[in-house]
Amino acid sequence: MKLKWWYTIIMVSLLLTACGSNSNQSLSVPANSERSDVQMEYDIAGVSYNKNNVKIKYPAITGMKDKDREDVLNKLIEQEAMTILDTFDGEKDTIEMDFQIKLRDERILSIVYPGYANSEGAAHPVNLFQTTNVDIEHGQKLRLQDLVKVDHQLIEAFRTGVYQTHDQQLDLAQEGLLEETLEQFGDEELLSYFSNADSEIGGAFSYVTQDSIGISLPVAHALGDHFEMEISREKLD
Repeated sequence: MKLKWWYTIIMVSLLLTACGSNSNQSLSVPANSERSDVQMEYDIAGVSYNKNNVKIKYPAITGMKDKDREDVLNKLIEQEAMTILDTFDGEKDTIEMDFQIKLRDERILSIVYPGYANSEGAAHPVNLFQTTNVDIEHGQKLRLQDLVKVDHQLIEAFRTGVYQTHDQQLDLAQEGLLEETLEQFGDEELLSYFSNADSEIGGAFSYVTQDSIGISLPVAHALGDHFEMEISREKLD
């Protein structure tokens, strides 16, 4: 598959402090941009937003030598974490979201936000899943289409990817529902989801690990409200 993927993996040891499910990761360098000589080692701290029945935890970058860059990145992370309040009523609804770091290095910080929301009068809570991929060097949000070429080969790689369960009580693969779930999405529908990924709550989201790209799609509540497949980088070569 012809990649529009920017990231060339260079194994570098980083001294970073973990938060939540954090772990040291490899260094990802944008291949189509000039490499900065500025060292951007940093730590991760947790921040909590608590108001009414809303509890949102999100990461903050600390310890950067470039404080202006640090401020820009933290404003971006905070704004992205709070986009959930554009969909739900922060005055009436109950919302809880935590964060996990999927990848962190000098070039990219990939954050996932699992959680739930319960709206007044709703029949049941909704399982939430959103992500933010941050370009550390350029202070920008990365979407799926920035990471990989969105085409029919990506669709095939997604359909044959590795399923990631997010609920110990609901495993679509073990229950024999994964193939049926994947078949619910036609190729053109997947192209639309992938092209617009990382742009709205309730749509598709992407994240990056050391050796894979993860893609999350919305499904019916009975199937968990969302499900994730990870595609190895080898499949995207």
